Amino acid sequence: MNSGPMSRLTNSKMSPWLAPAAAFCAASLTLLAQQPPTPPQFRAGTDIVQLDVTVIDKKTRMPVRGLTAADFTVVEKDKPREIVAFAAIDVPDRDLAAASWTREIGPDVSTNNLDKQRLVIIVLDDFALPYHPRVYEGIRKVAYEAIDQLGPDDVATVIYLLNRRKGQEFTTDHASLRAAVDRYESNALFAGGGACMHNTCHMQMLQNIARSVIDLPARRKAVIFITDPYRRPPYDFRKEELENFMLPHDIRETFDLLRRGNVNVYIFAANSNFNKLPRPDQATYLPSALFASATGGWLATGGVEESWTAVERVFRENSSYYILGFPSSAQDPDGQFHEVTVKVNRPEVEVNARTGYFALKPKPAKPPKGEPPTALDQTIMGATPARDFPLSVSAVPIGRPGDKEAVVAILAGLDEDVGLAGPVEMVASVFRDDRKQQGEVTQKVDLGTGLPGPVRHWDLASRLNLKPGRYEVRVGLTHAESGRRASAYTSLTVPDISKASLALSGILLARHSPAPADGPRPLADIVPVVPTTVRAFRGTDEVAGFVRVTQGGNKPVVPVTITMAVVDTADRHVHSRTLTLDAPRFGRGRTADVDEPLPLAALEPGTYLLTIEASAGTVTSRRDVRFRVVE
Repeated sequence: MNSGPMSRLTNSKMSPWLAPAAAFCAASLTLLAQQPPTPPQFRAGTDIVQLDVTVIDKKTRMPVRGLTAADFTVVEKDKPREIVAFAAIDVPDRDLAAASWTREIGPDVSTNNLDKQRLVIIVLDDFALPYHPRVYEGIRKVAYEAIDQLGPDDVATVIYLLNRRKGQEFTTDHASLRAAVDRYESNALFAGGGACMHNTCHMQMLQNIARSVIDLPARRKAVIFITDPYRRPPYDFRKEELENFMLPHDIRETFDLLRRGNVNVYIFAANSNFNKLPRPDQATYLPSALFASATGGWLATGGVEESWTAVERVFRENSSYYILGFPSSAQDPDGQFHEVTVKVNRPEVEVNARTGYFALKPKPAKPPKGEPPTALDQTIMGATPARDFPLSVSAVPIGRPGDKEAVVAILAGLDEDVGLAGPVEMVASVFRDDRKQQGEVTQKVDLGTGLPGPVRHWDLASRLNLKPGRYEVRVGLTHAESGRRASAYTSLTVPDISKASLALSGILLARHSPAPADGPRPLADIVPVVPTTVRAFRGTDEVAGFVRVTQGGNKPVVPVTITMAVVDTADRHVHSRTLTLDAPRFGRGRTADVDEPLPLAALEPGTYLLTIEASAGTVTSRRDVRFRVVE
């Protein structure tokens, strides 16, 4: 495998072609490397209307599973419509007996595999809500409960209505999601009416969400919108106005996008009316309740079921549901609302579905401005990754002696079974949380005709120097011979390693046997190992966990204790090792490396957590990484 002649590094403003890539309310889709069951797929043409339907037992309030297409009747204009597509989605319940880390610590490797479980979007209204301790308490209660309900394969994001830099991209990392919630602060005193006149920012936010997920597989996406339910939604919504032909086009477009993206909106109160939550009867007439109902969601009401306890109901409804496809009654897009009723031939059940759909003409694409983007740029422009073949990515910050910036090691993982050979072109681009591009590197790599030996995996490495802060990393690959392309996105926080009295780099896993594929080594002068994105190993593999320990500041370096532990899903410590790094080992650069083997031969097949913790006196720093042992 040979490096080509092209390699460029830029630190410039975002290309106008890349601006849409970061336009999803500062939360681009970062879909994480898990292996849940593949969701059912079905064909749907432009004249096929797709609805997701939840069926709840009225007595147990649990989803009704095991239904077939024959159990459903879809009625439009008083006439039954033929169900031509059907899928039953059944997400396994959370394993509450497993260790908490299995739910709270996500994988450090992201992928463009979109066959995920639930996708949850937590929206925090920092415009309409006032400064008040009860408001902040209510927001955090609802948001924390949503995060705690996430399963190991669920991905979630936190979006702010106005201050979008405070949000968090899609991740399975509960700590990052909680940190985004903790950043909440109302902007009501400073935003002014023009910032969200007539609640237009609410509508634009929902449109952005729907557009960003519309190309994902046919799964439901839940929006948990924490706001003031007594405030008007995008306008003074009434159900009967859906059929009003004079309804503003952008409102109709919002509902159409939400339907096509399988996005359901659930509105939660944040104690914004001084602990006065909506009463259950208000769900029949409050505009916010009617708006949510029209999307297939609902307004969380007070009384017996307080706002934050209703979050569990959202997850129940999104763990088992059905997707129905039926032909539209509109011969041509007429722009009108078509009311739809879904019935189920089961007694004592509650059916939740959208109240209908708009038959809208698709908007013509705007002509491009300036030079068209290259095929390589196109791979990282979308809100969702390109996925002609599987691709994984990881990004790890590593401290350098005497440097305020960290070197970020960016790895793109590619399995040989994707069927690529010959040259590929790769781009790695980094965006700040304000969506400005901070760096980009491209390279050409020749994959040759295949890999010798037992390892059938490439890890293509890049590197960029970054200041402390939060970033999104996007990696794209193109194969000119076949025209195929793929990309993967991940989020990254670069700590201020130079000032921290004790800091650890991220954990790099390096496979020593079987040996990694031969090729260029752009990280060779930074770390003494060849890292990999592989996280599934056999007991016969020789793999080590590498971290760099840094003592920043100007105080004398001190001895550091390193504890390495491996924990299984039952929270049992199956391996532990402690060593001491003496002060002289840190040298003039104030750094020391730790390279410790994983005890793979002693582990049963399963999922494990590797933890490396450094401590010096009362100061500690810890890093975790998940891995699997396979037969």
